Amino acid sequence: MFMEEVRCNICETADNELVLTVPDCADPSLSYQLVRCRKCDLTFVSPRPKGVDMHKYYPDNTYYAYQNNQIKGVGQKLKQKLKTYLMEWAGGYRPPNDLIEKRTVLGSIFWSVIKNHLIGVVPSQFLGKLLDVGCGNGELMIWYQKHEWDTVGIEPSARGAMIARGRGLKIIESTIEEANLPDNYFDAITMVQVLEHLKDPKGALRKLYRVLRPGGLIVAGVPNFLCLDRQVMGSTWLPLETPRHLYYFTPKSLQTIFKAIGFHTLQIRKKTIYGVTLSQIKESCRLKSLYKRAGNITYIVGSPLIKLLAPKDYSSTFISIYARK
Repeated sequence: MFMEEVRCNICETADNELVLTVPDCADPSLSYQLVRCRKCDLTFVSPRPKGVDMHKYYPDNTYYAYQNNQIKGVGQKLKQKLKTYLMEWAGGYRPPNDLIEKRTVLGSIFWSVIKNHLIGVVPSQFLGKLLDVGCGNGELMIWYQKHEWDTVGIEPSARGAMIARGRGLKIIESTIEEANLPDNYFDAITMVQVLEHLKDPKGALRKLYRVLRPGGLIVAGVPNFLCLDRQVMGSTWLPLETPRHLYYFTPKSLQTIFKAIGFHTLQIRKKTIYGVTLSQIKESCRLKSLYKRAGNITYIVGSPLIKLLAPKDYSSTFISIYARK
């Protein structure tokens, strides 16, 4: 496997420090170094694989974003209805008299829960043409289309694009780098858990800035590298997914890269999962060191309370940025 050294994608310097050594998400016999730029706080894989067949990291038959996920069972249907309601409420898609008043104690608590469980929703005030970058099977596009958006998706996977087209969606089967898009055209752009996968995030954002109309909004969601889960779990933290993920953002570095492109009116929203997923528990228990395993289990038990008390920059598992051109 050929490897290439990488400079900071924001400032292009090589002044980095080693943060973590992590195993390959598909081949544990391989490992990679994660380094952090001392100036920009951006963490990334360096050296990273060059010319590798990425299909083994994005298998069509198992990668979650390319599956035709059918909602089955009463539980799943209720969960989907609740998610739709929350997204409509958070994005201003429901009439004011259909909302739980924020002025009440119950409303305030409910609103805080919503803000902590949604990675990002484009507000209805931007209604118009929407581009979903890395749309996968088109699930998010369907939601926006039902709420009167004119949607277009970009998806490099043939399987993902095929499933999305089968749902009647307009799909450009391409990478963002190669997609032919009109200038100053889209009212809003979404990219949920996409930026961390790209070889050149800054270059992709520069192109998206060009195709967004003046005053338009871009919403991008990524895992939060600063979060407590990552700091405690170390190399077993599931969202690392190296080398599927090549870049790792904190609230600071996410704002820095958007400002470097020229975006403004920035807001960081934070999604906290109060607890640790079963998959993460299983992964943590594979640690060889009994000491580290015991430490992780202790954290897992106490994580709901710890996250409730910790500052949002550290308690949030995912972060999303709202930025305007």
